[in-house]
Amino acid sequence: EECTRCVDHCPVGTAALELVDNRIVVHEDHCTGCGVCQNNCPTDPKSIVVMPKSARAEGGEQAHTD
Repeated sequence: EECTRCVDHCPVGTAALELVDNRIVVHEDHCTGCGVCQNNCPTDPKSIVVMPKSARAEGGEQAHTD
């Protein structure tokens, strides 16, 4: 089922998040890391998780999407 709640609530909009083939694509150059997408995600567990850039630099994943 297609859901766009994260994109719809993102203060930056499609410049930061896009739905492509029913998957969220995060554009890190425009994403502010505010967490609005994660907070508005209705799934449990969350389909998108915001991680600090420092965690990603240490070998963690970038913003996770399912």
